[in-house]
Amino acid sequence: MAYDIWQPMHRRESRLSRVGDWFKRNLVGVLVGVVISLLMTGGLVRAANTPPNTNGQQVFCPSGADLVVHGDGTWSCGPTPTPSPSASASPTPSTSPSVSPSASPSASPSTSPPAPTPSASPTPSPSGPPSTRLAKCLPRLAECGYPHPGNTGVPAGVTLTAYTGPSTITTPNTVIDGKTMGCIKVRAAGVVIQNSRITGPCSYAVDVDSGGTVTVRNSVVDCVNHKGTGFVWRNYTVRSTQILNCENGFHTSGNVDVQDSYISGVVEVDDGHGDGVQGSSGSNYRFAHNTFDLRNPITSSIIWDDQTMHNVLIEDNFFMAGAYTIYCPSAGSNVVYRNNRFYGPVGNWPSDPARPAFGFWTNCGSWIVRTGNYRDDTLGAI
Repeated sequence: MAYDIWQPMHRRESRLSRVGDWFKRNLVGVLVGVVISLLMTGGLVRAANTPPNTNGQQVFCPSGADLVVHGDGTWSCGPTPTPSPSASASPTPSTSPSVSPSASPSASPSTSPPAPTPSASPTPSPSGPPSTRLAKCLPRLAECGYPHPGNTGVPAGVTLTAYTGPSTITTPNTVIDGKTMGCIKVRAAGVVIQNSRITGPCSYAVDVDSGGTVTVRNSVVDCVNHKGTGFVWRNYTVRSTQILNCENGFHTSGNVDVQDSYISGVVEVDDGHGDGVQGSSGSNYRFAHNTFDLRNPITSSIIWDDQTMHNVLIEDNFFMAGAYTIYCPSAGSNVVYRNNRFYGPVGNWPSDPARPAFGFWTNCGSWIVRTGNYRDDTLGAI
């Protein structure tokens, strides 16, 4: 039987090969086990001041720091141990952090708002608080903020020409501007009369009825002979207008609004009863910020006694004269008199015809609201 001389060596190489294969297979497992054991125990290896080589690169950890071996074979340094506390000097306080500069630096905020800049003394207002009111305003209406001949009527610089239209207006939305004219009847809606002068004598300077409505502004209505009435009936609005030399400035029957106007020269003639305002029962009346520059002997600034009135607002007016300055309506609802100035004192009117003869009010039931009204001479409440 022939033998292959290479057989024993082949067997030895085979055994060596099998041993090598065993180490190859098991060495990885051993290394993995070692790494897992290290990780389970914290995965920390003391660097002992000699950092290892890793892929040809030095890994430097601070003195006393742990070298951490990760499961993927990489390394890193652990935290540096905190030294034991020892007595040391108090830390130096740091400066307060500064705000990063912005494009437009602003001033540092202050703990309180800046003081207001002083301003001029407030202009007296007839409807303002008592601290701003002036007393004894009749000789200084402008200073006290009331309508007067200088801020009512036809504006300065307006040239008036004669009116040539009809005396009874029946065309809606008619506008009459810058005219001198006689008494007028309004029987159409939306009529405007402005910057004009209406002159009597006649019974009614501006007669509004039969569906007519009119606004009169910056004008003068002059009854001339103290007879007749400036405005009558209903549906009229008056602004910044003078009503002069009439027996009655206004007669009201409904929907009347008068503001910033000057009423003067009311006189009783031929046994008449002169009044700034008189009227019959109705609704929707407003008289605001007007001057009733009247003198006795007349009956009143406003007389509505024995009438039923609804939705009435009388405010910020300057009233004077009359037997009583105001005669309130006898019945109605929502009637308010507020912040009106009354010339005083009462009585002895021959020595001062602007004084009322007997009182500021009469016939004013508790259902009527009266608030904020005051005397011109003392500013005391009435």
